[in-house]
Amino acid sequence: MTSSPVRPDGHPLRVLCESLLSRLDELSDVVTDDIRRELPSYAALPPAEQRATVHSRLHALLRGLALDVEPTAEQLPEFQAESRRRAYYGLPVEDALATFHIGARRLWDELRAAARGTATEDTAIELVAPLWMWVQSASGVVSDAFADEAGSRYSREAGLRQRFLELLRTGGAPREHTAEIAREPGLDPDGDFRALCTPAAPWAAEGHLGLLQRAARQLAGRVSCGLSGQLMVAITRRVDPADLATRVISLCGDDARVGVGLDRSGLAGAEMSIADAERALAVASQGGRATSFEDVWLRASLIDSRERLHCCYPSEGQRGPRRVVRSSTPPAPGKARGSRGGVRTPRGGAQPTAFARSAALSDERGSATDLAWTGFAWVAATGSAWVAGTGFA
Repeated sequence: MTSSPVRPDGHPLRVLCESLLSRLDELSDVVTDDIRRELPSYAALPPAEQRATVHSRLHALLRGLALDVEPTAEQLPEFQAESRRRAYYGLPVEDALATFHIGARRLWDELRAAARGTATEDTAIELVAPLWMWVQSASGVVSDAFADEAGSRYSREAGLRQRFLELLRTGGAPREHTAEIAREPGLDPDGDFRALCTPAAPWAAEGHLGLLQRAARQLAGRVSCGLSGQLMVAITRRVDPADLATRVISLCGDDARVGVGLDRSGLAGAEMSIADAERALAVASQGGRATSFEDVWLRASLIDSRERLHCCYPSEGQRGPRRVVRSSTPPAPGKARGSRGGVRTPRGGAQPTAFARSAALSDERGSATDLAWTGFAWVAATGSAWVAGTGFA
């Protein structure tokens, strides 16, 4: 093939190719249907846009075959722009390349059918080489376009995911601004979120976080990964946390530790779920791999509270419970301060029981203290090996 026309008007092969140009609308519909049937990913592309692209490509290809010319410098950038659109819609590059082969196959079948019984029946084979050359030229342009678009798109999406995480972690930004950033990676700001946390160190290597993000695309739902200080945080929507944790561990190794937060609603819930996951990770670091806050909520809630709850239990050698600043809520009528249900707390002498110490604490804070606080006080008061594991002892 050359860059200038070599087939004059009336040449049998030119006439053959131009006969298909007269049926271009029909052929465009047929090839579009072939592509959408064989490549399910093309359902993401608007049908009208795809048909217009097929029409343009078939016209350029048939004109090139009719005149025996190569793709022009003006046509290749058009192919490149169309390919960037395919990358924008998230279509795989292999599917974009396959469309040229599907179109060329259908076009060759139509050329053979049109040549049957004519003077070109035996010479139509001469069109195979130039047809294949067009496919190769277009494929090279498509590959380059996808590489460029994928790089720029990945950088943009990674930046949005990181920005979304920073807004959740720092707070203070207008909710609508955070919601707008959340929508970019497909996260509904009014939906339910669950966070997973793992140490950031394994993900610091360039491209490693991208491996997890790509692996997460195989899961149902949405995942947005980013780095925050010493943590890698994954914000998820409608994702099985066990499946994602499995992929995290497979990428980081069997010694990886993962904390899983609760499923919570809205952007405020996403922020709270990150806090859940951080606490669950602290428990996981003391033993275990994937640890859910739901399973260890009490231990996870107490794990960093040694100083805050230190007053709940005496230090070694102290004879009685430490006095806690009394709540403004007065004791209930009929109950003496320092007693619970008529059982008085020892004043000096024998060491009080764990229950008595927690009861004393409860009464010092007022008899309206809720059950959860009493439970915390009892756990802190026991001084057991379990509490030692939380960092109290």
